[in-house]
Amino acid sequence: MRRPGRRIWSGPASAPKVGTWPGGPGSIDPRTTGQTMRVLHAVIVFALGAWFTPACPAQLPAGAQENLPPPDAEPADMSKPVQVFILMGQSNMLGFGDTAALADVVRNHGRFTHLMDEQGNWTTRRDVRNVRVMFANGSMSTFNNEWLTVSGKNFGPEIGFGHIMGHVLDAPVLILKSCIGNRALGWDLLPPGSESYEYEGKTIPGYEGSRDPSRRPKGRWYAGKQYDDDTDCVREVLSELGRYYPGARGYEIAGFVWWQGHKDQQAEWAVRYERNLVQLIKALREDFDAPDAPFVCATIGFGGRNMGGHALTVAEAQLAVADPRRYPEFAGNVRTVDTRPFWRGGGAHYGGNPETYMEVGIGLGWAMAELLESRAPGGAVRRIVAEDDLDGPLRRVFGALVDDRLAQAETGLRPYLADDATVDPEQVRLARKLAGYLDSLVSGALAELRQLEQGGDLCALRNALQASDDRFRGVTAYDAARAKWTALLDTDDAARELAAGSELQSIVDRRDRLELASYYRLIEGFRSDNPDSFYARRAAEELRAIDALVRETIAEIEALGAKGDVYAKYERIEEAKDRLARIPAFDEAATRWSQEFREKATRDEYYAGKTYAEIFDDLETLDERYREIVQKNGEITAPRAREQAAERATEYYVRKLRPIATRLEKLAESNGDSYYGKAARTAYDGYLQSGGTALQNPLAGDGK
Repeated sequence: MRRPGRRIWSGPASAPKVGTWPGGPGSIDPRTTGQTMRVLHAVIVFALGAWFTPACPAQLPAGAQENLPPPDAEPADMSKPVQVFILMGQSNMLGFGDTAALADVVRNHGRFTHLMDEQGNWTTRRDVRNVRVMFANGSMSTFNNEWLTVSGKNFGPEIGFGHIMGHVLDAPVLILKSCIGNRALGWDLLPPGSESYEYEGKTIPGYEGSRDPSRRPKGRWYAGKQYDDDTDCVREVLSELGRYYPGARGYEIAGFVWWQGHKDQQAEWAVRYERNLVQLIKALREDFDAPDAPFVCATIGFGGRNMGGHALTVAEAQLAVADPRRYPEFAGNVRTVDTRPFWRGGGAHYGGNPETYMEVGIGLGWAMAELLESRAPGGAVRRIVAEDDLDGPLRRVFGALVDDRLAQAETGLRPYLADDATVDPEQVRLARKLAGYLDSLVSGALAELRQLEQGGDLCALRNALQASDDRFRGVTAYDAARAKWTALLDTDDAARELAAGSELQSIVDRRDRLELASYYRLIEGFRSDNPDSFYARRAAEELRAIDALVRETIAEIEALGAKGDVYAKYERIEEAKDRLARIPAFDEAATRWSQEFREKATRDEYYAGKTYAEIFDDLETLDERYREIVQKNGEITAPRAREQAAERATEYYVRKLRPIATRLEKLAESNGDSYYGKAARTAYDGYLQSGGTALQNPLAGDGK
């Protein structure tokens, strides 16, 4: 049953249920939403990357829909799969909007009125679940698992975004936010497929993780670790969907939402932000098997219109990914919201201003809503002309465009576009609109194919032609270009290139199943056998990425030795051997380290470090046991009994701590001024100063 004041879409997998409103089929009903697509266009940033000028510097444009109809108490249509929107980023996506200040905005300023009922209570959507998870301390923690409502001291863009998704979709909606603060796309969130590069004489690492958790680096932070952690959390939630959306019958990845960028204001990360963001979009779609899922991004907004420096570089990169002239493959499926007009000051977290956080969420929501509508069959065509305005033959053209029968549509348009056309001039005008739409589709496809030809990637050109044939074969301009490319691919030179490209791809496809050294040798052999091929350059890029990983690992190991942490150095060497052994540059360094280990001083320091690590492993075990006792004591209800239990727990801890501290004292005495001797002495002195009740590891910040 249709709910009053609600636009019903069944989700990205099927067409929106639309009526014939004054704006034409496919338009948003101004009687139920108070908006037309024209106003929505002012709220979001289009694929051309332009940004709007608001009515005043810190508001949405006049008339933009920020007040939705109040949510009703009805659940979603649970016969449909849950539409999952994955939200990622850093601290502002996490949410620092001030909830108390938001209440004042709603009550006293008439903004976002759907968030609060007449009694002054926060409203709740029973068709949208709000889930927030975070990977910390080695596992996933769940902070929110509830129907969408305002709660707690702070909120993020999920409130504005989630209400819009619930408003426009009739299917159940899951807002799934997986993020943590203080993370850079250029390092922590670096996605799979990102390559290393040189910047001002230093090597910036590419993605070091793996889609296979067992193949990821252990015991250290690495480039892309937060991406791995955040996406692992998403998979964990989706694997237990019923816990997070009761009654769910499967799910679809409906879209991705990204708000991040503050930490990337370092030169080496800012200059690479655009490329990294493009790779992020591709990686997320691949990792969640959602190749067509819409992606919406909010820019950073620090400084508003006065933004400059590396912040402006990041913001411009965020706008650039939505420009179809730069990225034709993102046309109609990526949007960027420029948040600079929402800036009201307040530093990295926008001063917690609730209007800013709501405006960002609303902008992202309507951007996503438009992308979802355009994905529905005929959504884009319906925004160009109203079917009711067309005569019989043009209606058939309209239907052919909706169904993607493009050659048939071109044939149907010819009588209207001929110089001697005798049809109604109004119908000619509408036909030209439809022809313009058809031309834009063909031009976009041809532009992408030309890029592949000019780049020299004939395998990609061949594959793209095969993929494009089903859609464009029979369209005059496409057929002409296709004939030229087919002739190119039929030459002997092209045949050799295609064979080389296929060989390289077969090697790359096996990368995750091979030891890195074996992969390295195969790629190196391929490059030697095909020195003049375009794909030799691709092979060289693969080798450079591995060489950069080896250099970085060697530098990390040497740095541990330089500060005296010999035990950590050789433990890191053993870990690195699992991945890098039999790669020449690493083997050379490993031979040198092995010779160093034969020296008595090096071995003595290593075993001192091993003893030090074992002592603090025992302390960690004791601490864990103490926490378990304290937790169990918390279940005691009688005050006196609980107090006595606490005293016994403290006595137990102090008694067990004493021999651990004694071992540290001995280590300090036997190792004098060495790295571990000094650390042991510092720890033992702290133990004495605490009166024998506490022991801390002074090397904990170094990873101990």
